[in-house]
Amino acid sequence: MPGSPRPGLPATCPWALIPLLILALMLPVDARGQEDDAVKRHLTAARSAESRQDYLSAAKEYEAILAIRPRWALIHQSLGVTLHLAGKHSQAIEALGNATELDDQLWGAYLFLGMDYYHVHRFDNAVAALRRSLAINPGVAETHRWLGLSLAATSRHVEAVEHLQRAAEAKADDPEALFSLARAYDGAANFLFERIGLLAPQSPFVYLLQAERFMADRSPRRARAEYRRALAQRPDLAGVLGDLPELGQAVTESPPRGPFADIRSEFAAGRSELPARLSRERLRAEPDSSEAMYWLGRCYKRLAAATLDRLAMVAPDSHRVDQLEAEARMDATEFPAAVEAYGRALAKRPSLPGLRFALGRAHEGLGDFGEARRWYEDELGLNPHHALARLYLGRLLLDRGQAADAVPHLRAATEASPGSADSRLALGRAYMETADHEAAIRELESVAGSDPANDRARFLLASAYRAMGRVDDARREFRRYQELSLRRLEKVRTDVRSVSDELERGVP
Repeated sequence: MPGSPRPGLPATCPWALIPLLILALMLPVDARGQEDDAVKRHLTAARSAESRQDYLSAAKEYEAILAIRPRWALIHQSLGVTLHLAGKHSQAIEALGNATELDDQLWGAYLFLGMDYYHVHRFDNAVAALRRSLAINPGVAETHRWLGLSLAATSRHVEAVEHLQRAAEAKADDPEALFSLARAYDGAANFLFERIGLLAPQSPFVYLLQAERFMADRSPRRARAEYRRALAQRPDLAGVLGDLPELGQAVTESPPRGPFADIRSEFAAGRSELPARLSRERLRAEPDSSEAMYWLGRCYKRLAAATLDRLAMVAPDSHRVDQLEAEARMDATEFPAAVEAYGRALAKRPSLPGLRFALGRAHEGLGDFGEARRWYEDELGLNPHHALARLYLGRLLLDRGQAADAVPHLRAATEASPGSADSRLALGRAYMETADHEAAIRELESVAGSDPANDRARFLLASAYRAMGRVDDARREFRRYQELSLRRLEKVRTDVRSVSDELERGVP
């Protein structure tokens, strides 16, 4: 049909059945010259291998066909999919890239290309491929899911949520869709809250967030102090933490008013989806609005909890429930419980990428560095492209005095995520400790350029300049480091004064 997508994945194909159902549907009906006996033999052998889930043998048959007909786009696509299913992601990328060069309407090839880019942590490439797949065929839930995951990996959390919501709507009881959505809600909320702190560190919404955190830490005095600091700037915010009655309210709550009144009223009534949508609309109109970020983040936190409840209901024995419990325990620094929960998830899905890395983080939180290193290395044995495992293992080695061993891991982490300030800062430190000052300066200048308030980068950069004899540069960076340190110290003093005032007034 003119204008319809070229052959790809069937739009209604259940994801769990891909190995058994998709490949035959993706293949051309016509062998393009059935008189060619060799092509027919290889095609029959490929389909037979697919039915046995012997994807590497199927790939060899497709390669044999391409040796005869090298410009057959659909066979390049089928080769890419078999390599994908065999876990050969880098090879799959090459085959699928060939398919899309020959036929730029193969939306199925773009979908698998996006997935393979995701697996090797080339997230920007994944986003581009998946956007192209959606442009050709916009109705595929799995494309929305993988695009959401890729956007989240590139810190585009709010947009990620919208795609993962589409995926979950199409598969209301799918544990994987619910798991991805719950994570995305939580990640988007955390991103928005952190952004408020970066854009407006003295905002009343920063104080409200700090009040919530102190209440979670069972520090009501500090929570009350932060709450009052928020109300000193915005008395109309009284009552927005009404779900934390332990705070006590210094100002009588009044009905919401102003441009966010409808959002606050809907949220107070226990609704989340409508105020989230309204907050997104406000944020699109005012990208730097702390208030829009605050309410959208709070809505997402509530939606994350509701989605987790849904997941626990539809799949109570799923490893994803254990995984999300472990992540919540990690957020609360309850490391022994996190180790137990991750262990349960791993027992259920021993081949799942990422769980070994997560166990390494939990053991590192416990101070068990030997176990942490073992789990990071196990993760890299399963998935050498895991950039965060490289970063955490590299930092662990660096902190244990093994800078030379850390450098290859940190370099690989930086190559996988060039925009990661954490990776570049750690690599700069490692170069410093191996006396490669020129390389250290290159990495640290990049961090300082992208994050001018990073006082650690400024201090290390001053040291590297001094080691290279660049005295003026060293003095300049050390002055910047001192300025940033003083600001940080003043913030701490302000917090301490606030709590001290509470104690002097005898506030319980």
